[in-house]
Amino acid sequence: MKGYDHTPLEREKVIEFISRLSDLQKRQRAEFEKIQSDSRVHSEEYNEKSRRLHTELESLKMQKNNMRAHISDTQKKITTTEEKLDATETLSGELHTLIGDIDEKKARLEKVKSSMESSNYEEKLAEKISKGRNLEDRRDKLNTELRRLGLQADARAKLDLKRAEFRTKTADVKNTLEAVNEKFRKLVGSDASADNMEWEVDRLLSDSDQRHLDAESEATTANKDLQQAETTLSNLKAQLKDKRDELKVLEKKLKDADADDLDQLIKEATLELSVRKELSGNLSGASQIYEKLLDVGKAKKVCTVCDRHLNDREMVVFEKFLRGEMKRSSPESIAENTEEMKEWEDELERLQKLVPIQASRDRLKRNELPALERQIKEQEAAIPAISHKAEEASDKMDELKKLLKDVTSMKQHAINIARTQKETDRLRDEISSLESELKSTGSTKTADEVEAELDALAVDLYALPCNLPSFR
Repeated sequence: MKGYDHTPLEREKVIEFISRLSDLQKRQRAEFEKIQSDSRVHSEEYNEKSRRLHTELESLKMQKNNMRAHISDTQKKITTTEEKLDATETLSGELHTLIGDIDEKKARLEKVKSSMESSNYEEKLAEKISKGRNLEDRRDKLNTELRRLGLQADARAKLDLKRAEFRTKTADVKNTLEAVNEKFRKLVGSDASADNMEWEVDRLLSDSDQRHLDAESEATTANKDLQQAETTLSNLKAQLKDKRDELKVLEKKLKDADADDLDQLIKEATLELSVRKELSGNLSGASQIYEKLLDVGKAKKVCTVCDRHLNDREMVVFEKFLRGEMKRSSPESIAENTEEMKEWEDELERLQKLVPIQASRDRLKRNELPALERQIKEQEAAIPAISHKAEEASDKMDELKKLLKDVTSMKQHAINIARTQKETDRLRDEISSLESELKSTGSTKTADEVEAELDALAVDLYALPCNLPSFR
């Protein structure tokens, strides 16, 4: 998940991360359930189509078996019809015999001429003879047509198979178009048709592929920016921790050195050292001067500094003061002052060595730490927007990836439909060629139709002599 790769995470970030993780799990669970539902629907559609195709296959097998049986029956009928033709030739001989009988009985016709004229017998006889000849001609034509149909049986069986295959493939195209039309309409914005489906899918596939490449590049850049921002934030936090640790060390050094107010301590040490240096200069040879002043003052009863007369009480004070000064300028006092001066020099040196430490501490507290904290806040404030942009780019890439997958799947349907459409066009041409071939033979009747006509014609031929009047 974007925006949480840096450490450490604040409590609010952890809570936000858990919340977003829960939302992501819910979305993933919903998407998984949707995929399962789609899978069940697709599985049901596949099973339904499989059952339908199996039924159609069984139907085609049955049609094929029926066609074979029909061809076999047709061959048998052809044999039977040929036998009937042979029998019909016998009828033709009988007909000629009847005509001969008619010639023999012409004499008798003269006797009954008046009767024949009254009943128009001659006209009726001529009509019967003409009808009989027409029937024979018709029978010969039908026999010829039946033989031709026998030769065409294979072509007709092939035509029936081609027509059945054409109907099956046309139904396949229609069923496939109906099955994918809803998804095709969502992808393209129009209904699918066998004529333009492959072209539309190719165009959409090219566009989707380019958009996916662009989104992938955009997602890579956004993730790189996010990773860089998180790395920068982690580095800043690491620097902040190091600086704070360094500050603790420096403050501990100052605290252990009792130098909380270093500037004031240096000022005081400098003053103390200056006083002792000045005192050291003053104490050098001061004891002999004070002793001489005291001797002169006692001898003259005057203050040798201001040349003022001193009474006994004032002389006591004057002597006490000079002896005190003499004591302070004694070798012991000079040695003590020198020792103190050395101590203050060491103290001042010690304090001055702490100045760089204090400067580092102040630089950390006043400049570096606030600057790092400000940069961290700015980086933390910028990361959500960068993370959101990366997530949007990733979501967009996933959506386009799913779209590309759907279009690729649709491409396969389009290829199948285009191939089946070409096959139906080929079958249409073959059917047209077979139909033209059968029509060029002069008949488009079936063998059953011709046999039915021959049966009816045979009945008429058999009935024809019975309808002639008796010559007796």
